[in-house]
Amino acid sequence: MKCLHSLVLMLQFFTRLPLPWQIPFAEGILARAVVWLPVVGLVIGSINALAYEAGHLLAGPMAGILAAMGANLFLTGGFHLDGLADTCDGIYSSRKRERMLEIMKDSRLGTNGACALLMVFLARYSGLAMLPEDFIPWAVLLMPVAARACNPLLMLSRYAREEGLGNLFIGKVSRKRVALSVLLGGLLVFGLTGKAWLLAAYALTAAFQPLFCRYITGILGGMTGDTLGAGDELSEMVFLGLCCIGAYHGW
Repeated sequence: MKCLHSLVLMLQFFTRLPLPWQIPFAEGILARAVVWLPVVGLVIGSINALAYEAGHLLAGPMAGILAAMGANLFLTGGFHLDGLADTCDGIYSSRKRERMLEIMKDSRLGTNGACALLMVFLARYSGLAMLPEDFIPWAVLLMPVAARACNPLLMLSRYAREEGLGNLFIGKVSRKRVALSVLLGGLLVFGLTGKAWLLAAYALTAAFQPLFCRYITGILGGMTGDTLGAGDELSEMVFLGLCCIGAYHGW
């Protein structure tokens, strides 16, 4: 029952799914529930894949890609995209660390954030459009799984602020639970497809996390909730890019 409560809580926190259950919140429960992030990604990816199939049935693959992107926005509320935009506005402002963190808390969208969002949308659409038509649903399904399963690796860092949503996770997760999340993600990717090269793509996506974390902590002195969101979005792009490479070479 506790496992089910943890899963529901993570779905409520990271998606806009109208779940009817009220789960009592206790300190540390979210940090312990990170093992369920691959399943959260699977739920999101499954709905995105269904949206793709519906759009494809009605008007072809391009419509399917747009439907999948729209479903992803609806399901997540642009939660991680907001983090990506805020992160880019802050770290590329060429200001001191304290001012960067202030900019990242500002609800207004700056030029750097807008450019980052535009590039991510273009990369997502064009990357999916490059794939063989029969592989697009798999990519749509697996991108959220890979990104969310690997995201806890970023939570092992220290927190760059004194307070905020990121403080619920960053520096609070155990290495065992992070390892379980990454392992479960790998099992899902390989178990659903049976393709070793996709498992390798997932492993490279996981390897991207410490590089991104080192880059951010070198600037901010730690991670924030916004940088976790940015890491998630960029991880999806890394996995999609590797899928494009694999598909191009006929793997």
